[in-house]
Amino acid sequence: MQQGRRSRLIIRRVDPWTILKFAVLLFTSTYFVILVAGIVLWSIATASGVRGNIESFVGELIASDNFAFQPDQLLRSSVIGGAILVVVGSLASVLMAVLFNLISDVVGGIGISVEERPRRRGRRRRPPAGRREPDRNPRNREPRNSERGPTTDVAG
Repeated sequence: MQQGRRSRLIIRRVDPWTILKFAVLLFTSTYFVILVAGIVLWSIATASGVRGNIESFVGELIASDNFAFQPDQLLRSSVIGGAILVVVGSLASVLMAVLFNLISDVVGGIGISVEERPRRRGRRRRPPAGRREPDRNPRNREPRNSERGPTTDVAG
């Protein structure tokens, strides 16, 4: 069996601009997924009556007769809070990249071992589903009608 080629790589620097772009896209997409999921769950809770049960339970806990969640205020706070978290998370990621670069100058970076495995030769591809590849081994092949010889019918 052939062994792969091994090489040792050292990561010495991470580009903060690239980290910023990646972090903004990552945190923004996560923010939208959570926001949409929250809106869907709010709608389901309202339609099934769970929201009303929770409002009455919280009202009993704080001794209030007319406690109710205000959906527009909750949505507004979620949008503003999520936007703040996207900005803070992105800036924290850039700060971590800058700190990595500073520490990397002191310790020399992070070493990574990479192994490149050779491709196996002679590996056959599978035929597409529904198509059968012809068998090329003559021993496994069924004989043709002309090669089978005479056939006899036994009537019983």
